[in-house]
Amino acid sequence: MKFYTLKFTVTLVLMAFIASCVSIDISKNNVKKAQGVNFRPPDLPFKKIESDDIDVGWRNDKNGNTITVLSDCENPYDPSLANIEEGVVSGLQELKKINSKESMYNGRASRQSVFTGTVDGIPTKINLMIFKKNNCIYVLSFLALIQHYNHDEAKFQTFLQRFEAP
Repeated sequence: MKFYTLKFTVTLVLMAFIASCVSIDISKNNVKKAQGVNFRPPDLPFKKIESDDIDVGWRNDKNGNTITVLSDCENPYDPSLANIEEGVVSGLQELKKINSKESMYNGRASRQSVFTGTVDGIPTKINLMIFKKNNCIYVLSFLALIQHYNHDEAKFQTFLQRFEAP
């Protein structure tokens, strides 16, 4: 059930973001990460974070805002973009979809959505870009406390413009 592993991993990333933890030690269920991805890291004050639960990520230490890349390749299941999104945000309580749009991204159909909700009672906002390309599922996310979301949202949009999946 690799799809549930993806869902669980994103939920863990959300919890780690809220708790300001950088690494969580959990067992892996043979999730194959994408190879050959090209991107330019977000500008300062974002700093790279290390975690086995994501492909790559960065955190703004001043406010806790986090940008992450998560991929799952060669998954025998083919969930829809809407199902992937639902799984990703299932860890949020008091969930409210602010907006959502489907468009082309990296030459593939994509879904970008913004949600608010709470994690352990803390108001959180998440911006997701979800797409599938060459047998990989990609979830690019921007996680923020609601009061800090606008400080770095433009940096996430710039990151999306520079991200290229093989």
